[in-house]
Amino acid sequence: MLDLLRDLTALPAPAGWEDPVASYLAKRFRSAGAKVTSDGIGNVIGRFEGNHASPSIMVCAHMDEVSLMVQYIDEGGSIYFDPHGMINYTSLPGTPVEIHGSKGIVSGVVGTPSAHITQIEKAQQTDHGELWIDVGAGTREAAEKLGVRVGSPVTYAPNFTRLAGDRFRSKALDNRMGCTLLVALMESLRNANLSVNLFFAATVQEEVGGRGAKVASRTLSPSVALVLDTVSAEDPSTLKRQTTTELGKGPVLRAMDMMTNMTGTVYSRPMRDRLAEIASRQHIPLQFDISRTWTDAASIETSESGIPVAGLFMPRRYSHSPGEVAQLGDLEATLNLVSEFLSSMDSRTLNELRQPKWAEA
Repeated sequence: MLDLLRDLTALPAPAGWEDPVASYLAKRFRSAGAKVTSDGIGNVIGRFEGNHASPSIMVCAHMDEVSLMVQYIDEGGSIYFDPHGMINYTSLPGTPVEIHGSKGIVSGVVGTPSAHITQIEKAQQTDHGELWIDVGAGTREAAEKLGVRVGSPVTYAPNFTRLAGDRFRSKALDNRMGCTLLVALMESLRNANLSVNLFFAATVQEEVGGRGAKVASRTLSPSVALVLDTVSAEDPSTLKRQTTTELGKGPVLRAMDMMTNMTGTVYSRPMRDRLAEIASRQHIPLQFDISRTWTDAASIETSESGIPVAGLFMPRRYSHSPGEVAQLGDLEATLNLVSEFLSSMDSRTLNELRQPKWAEA
């Protein structure tokens, strides 16, 4: 899976520009035996369809990554930007980036105040408006000749690296880890005797509001859904009450996530209970959390007549930075849990997960 993950993190996919990852996944989905379709917003759907009257489950992971977008080019060729997704600006100074211009990739670096001529307090920038990208152009015209324009997306340069043990670092682990799982799941289940319809949705534009998942859930109208994504893990800067998630202790089963504006999800209790029971029975490590965020689940949960949704999240440190860190064991444990969950599905079980207990009376 690490080779697959390395391939996926090397590809750029700012929200709205997911084509390289979409093309790669479509080929891998077809190789796994799935029927592949897309839609008007750019989602990639892999289908294992049996009886069309059977209930269905959608497994969802988003393709896009947090990025920047060119906002202004000054006379000296310095390129200023706005965030395209949620960025911690303190991680940006000195970061190698790639601008995806009209003539191809333009390499650059986010400028950082020189230590010899700037007070250390000034060097600790937190406002993206005071940062810039240097591509080596000495004038605005030179930058524009390279194909850089207002509105050009900017991504972190590829940097997948193995660390000690089974840990690794890269940009865009959020959520190429989820995309890696979609491929691995399809390959593991291609010959399974399934009595339900399986839809694997690689979605667009999650980082800017879960737009792709909204379209996919309305198009596919699954009976239930499972979202695969990442979650912030503890590091030396965090307190235990800020995150209950640790690297190396398995996927995270979430009860709720919610922003202050009430965007978020209250996850399906029956689906959570079933995933927890499978993890316990199969001795798969599992963690639990709630979080102040949103995921694609927020768009799915209220689609159609309501879709029960569960979320499994793989821990990774340094979220949305150029160097997120995660652990292979957590990726493998998530694969094992989801494989067991999907393999256990039949029409009766899926209908039970969708129907509230009080409705049985």
